[in-house]
Amino acid sequence: MYQCYVCGWQGLLEPPRSLTGGASFETCQSCGFEEGFHDDDLGLSYSHYRDNWRAAGMRWSTSNPTPAGWDPHEQLTTLPLSEWNWEAGNLVQIMSGKQTLGCLRIEWVDPRGYALALAGEVANASARSPYGRYVQVVTIDTMLARGIWRVTDRETHEPRTGPFDTVPPTSALTVNEVLRAVRGERPWAPSFDEYLTDRA
Repeated sequence: MYQCYVCGWQGLLEPPRSLTGGASFETCQSCGFEEGFHDDDLGLSYSHYRDNWRAAGMRWSTSNPTPAGWDPHEQLTTLPLSEWNWEAGNLVQIMSGKQTLGCLRIEWVDPRGYALALAGEVANASARSPYGRYVQVVTIDTMLARGIWRVTDRETHEPRTGPFDTVPPTSALTVNEVLRAVRGERPWAPSFDEYLTDRA
């Protein structure tokens, strides 16, 4: 069994993410979070969905019988929340399977855990630009929490101020869109131009 990173339920039948980041699209019976839909398609981080679930009363989400002794409060205490402490200045290794696509710096982190901004030069990201490419994206931390992308180091710099109180649920680029951006492709996202800049 595998753990849901929203509510802590230890009843998922499949690994939520493959080594390349592909989602299982399995729905958690406890909280209703569907890996690959709520995060990749809707742009909701684990923290964001968790806050919504709490606000709705932390109810069992399926028509299946609630397991004996099910305690959503106890479940939440099993989550490794202390490990998900990304900070501005962290360097993130962007991975796709065993391939490293680039290393981007975290510019800011929404303190609620709803979004974070990544930026940096990506060498040879595009065949059209052999001199590298500057990428800046706002996304969610699904791949970091799952250990597919990794924090490798820390830079000391003055972090940018993030729009912490204005980040709407639709502002984040999905995992696949970030990978396309790092590769030098244009993600198919309505909000793309607002969150990504290119420099020769």
